[in-house]
Amino acid sequence: MLYSFSFNGIKKSYVISGRGKRRSAFAPVKRNLLIVPGVPGAYLESTDTEVRIIQQPITINAKDRLDERKLEEDLAAWLVTDQPAELIFDDEPDRVYYAVVDGSLDIEDIVNFGQGTITFVCPNPYKHTKEFTAQFKNDFLTIRNHGTAKAKPVFEMEVLQPTTYCMIENQDKEYMMIGQPYDVTKEQPYIREELFFDKRGNTLTEWSAGTTVDGGIVAGSFYVDGNAFRAKTYGANTAAWHGPSISMSLDELLTDFRVQTYFTVKSKTDKSFGRAELYLLNAGGQKIGKLAMKNIGTHGNSNVGEVILRDETTGNQHVMIQTPGIRERLWNNFYGILRLEREKGVYKAYIAMLDTKTGQYHTAWHAEFKDDGKVYDDQLAAVQLHLGAYAGLQWIEDIAIHRVTVYKINRPVSYEVPYIAQPGDTIVFDMVNEDLLINGESRVDLKDFGGEYFSLKSNLNDFRISPTGNFKTKVRYRERYK
Repeated sequence: MLYSFSFNGIKKSYVISGRGKRRSAFAPVKRNLLIVPGVPGAYLESTDTEVRIIQQPITINAKDRLDERKLEEDLAAWLVTDQPAELIFDDEPDRVYYAVVDGSLDIEDIVNFGQGTITFVCPNPYKHTKEFTAQFKNDFLTIRNHGTAKAKPVFEMEVLQPTTYCMIENQDKEYMMIGQPYDVTKEQPYIREELFFDKRGNTLTEWSAGTTVDGGIVAGSFYVDGNAFRAKTYGANTAAWHGPSISMSLDELLTDFRVQTYFTVKSKTDKSFGRAELYLLNAGGQKIGKLAMKNIGTHGNSNVGEVILRDETTGNQHVMIQTPGIRERLWNNFYGILRLEREKGVYKAYIAMLDTKTGQYHTAWHAEFKDDGKVYDDQLAAVQLHLGAYAGLQWIEDIAIHRVTVYKINRPVSYEVPYIAQPGDTIVFDMVNEDLLINGESRVDLKDFGGEYFSLKSNLNDFRISPTGNFKTKVRYRERYK
């Protein structure tokens, strides 16, 4: 029987696993010994598990030598990855290695066959099984880990009741906690972030026409597709920015607030330019802030994210974020969130992309500014949306504003403890990546000081969730073998 392997979810029909060098039975271990003069032998000080090296001979089944050269190029495109990928061998189908190739692959020609040896390096040296899922019942769960090595679980909690904290504890009293409990005799919970305004791209009713936009004119019109506000037209070409704009007032003037919006800004070519913007307005209709994602040809034709504070009366402005990310073109396929928060004169800005498969934010950028001089202390009264094209240039083909939310930030008194999550929210304790997430956003800032990222031990593991009745919880994990 001929064997092969799959790598990064792909299997090549022309690759046959050769015989010869075998995979080691377990990950290599290194014993660190302490030698004491005059004492026979040594003391075992510690043990390290080192990276696993797999040297896999292969045969390339080609039509002829010319075909073999082409298949070598195909091998390079398949095997050379930036990050470790799944490696599964036909003779061990229920085990997964995470590997990258190392070194070169020198192919020896033998008639219509090519032979060589691929060196795989596994930074994570263990074998893994498929992913298992288990559901908590009445906030308790027992898992039997059949693996010979500790496993890293991911706990996912769907929030059923407003909660000020979430804690998972195992049989060894190891625990992870986010938020904080409260003393019912002395304290009470409160809603720190009160959802005040939530508009999605499913209707244009209640919206009014916007009046002014930066560096151009209001022109054209919006339409909604059920999921987003999109530009139906951008109006007649001018020598500057032009495009539709709509605004809506809030029911109350807000001093402390959090405004966030979800944009799509995806150019199909390097010659497509445009912008998506959300303006924050005061009671007089003046701009006090802006969230924007735009491509105007700068930074190597990069999308550039902006968060800017404004005072149109004085002409002052403070740029909190104005960047394409940590490198050029990082945000060029942008779907994600832009946020501006103000509490007690402290501004926090945030831009991140959103992975629609996992629901997690990534490639994020943060900024913070303390307005000691109270230059930018106008109250928030309204929000204004804008999509823009520039002059007669090709506009961005896929550009939209999906959702706008405004939260009123309430100030607590000394005996109040904030809720960290509301019904419908999701809390994740990710022991694999050592991260804590609420609705896909990392919130390690809420981690309890004594909490620790723990593993599943071999054999039985018992878990308990607190507070009881607040969550619907499941755990995902892969068993690991030495």
